[in-house]
Amino acid sequence: MTLSEYLQANGLRQEEFAARMGVAQATVSRWCNGLMPRRAHLLRIIELTGGAVTAEAFLEDRAA
Repeated sequence: MTLSEYLQANGLRQEEFAARMGVAQATVSRWCNGLMPRRAHLLRIIELTGGAVTAEAFLEDRAA
């Protein structure tokens, strides 16, 4: 599941997720558009999404 899919499935706005991550909304937007997060952010995304969004999702999104 991509980050965009996760946010949509859980009724979260990018702004809300950004606040939980401690980053700007623009950063979440870039992640939703396929930019690979730094390792620390990626680990936090995996944690906050309960593993629904994985590193592989970012890699697969880039290959598409």
